[in-house]
Amino acid sequence: MRKLLFLGMALALMACGDDDGREPGTDSGTPGVDSGTPGTDSGTPGTDSGTPGTDSGTPGTDSGMSTGMCPVGDCDLVSNAGCDAAMGEGCYWLLPMEGADPEPLCNPAGTGTTGTPCDAPFDCQEGLTCDEGECRKVCCGGSDATCDPGDICINFSDGAGMLTGFGACRTPSDCDVIEQTGCPEGEACYVISNDASVDCITPPVDGGTQGDSCDSLNSCAPGFLCLTPEGGSSACLQACNPMSPVCPDGTSCARVGSFPADLGACLAM
Repeated sequence: MRKLLFLGMALALMACGDDDGREPGTDSGTPGVDSGTPGTDSGTPGTDSGTPGTDSGTPGTDSGMSTGMCPVGDCDLVSNAGCDAAMGEGCYWLLPMEGADPEPLCNPAGTGTTGTPCDAPFDCQEGLTCDEGECRKVCCGGSDATCDPGDICINFSDGAGMLTGFGACRTPSDCDVIEQTGCPEGEACYVISNDASVDCITPPVDGGTQGDSCDSLNSCAPGFLCLTPEGGSSACLQACNPMSPVCPDGTSCARVGSFPADLGACLAM
């Protein structure tokens, strides 16, 4: 599954009470949390179609066709520049050969439009990619500029949790991360952006719980956030409401600076 990343930034935390009667406003001793590393893992971003198996040249060099922060390669993932549209080609995030890293490559374009079910990127029309089994608009560098109004750009990461600059436009859901309501069967509610926008995503089989290490949003079980406490490493932290906190023993509900007042994370006291 592909990993979707937040924009990297340190988020200030303000400690709040937990369920053992501790008063809101007490210091958790953890002044910040980094939400830049985790993302959602939603599949291998570029499945090999068998077509782009030849050497693409020097994919890491600047071809002059990059759009925003998109990865550079044979073509531009957003504008489709570099591919022969007249011949039905589209630019997709694909594996050039087995064992290689995915990169922008031209491939016969599919017919899927936004929202159409898909199994691979090239099932979709040019300018779209397959994300969570649906064709969605491509975006770059976390920029919402190419997304429809109200949608947000969610960055993908590679298998090592490193940002790729390539992503997909998603329409935030109104599901509840803490109560885990509002999602269809087989999906769970996860935070997908620094402003705490949420969406329904397929959860992992053995998701991490409080204190377990993580490298993506859906490394964690439903109801947990993959965050990095300042000076620490990424870990699954139980989501909580600082205004009516319920946290495991030994933790308190800390507010995350860029999140709304009713969403925080349970941190060790």
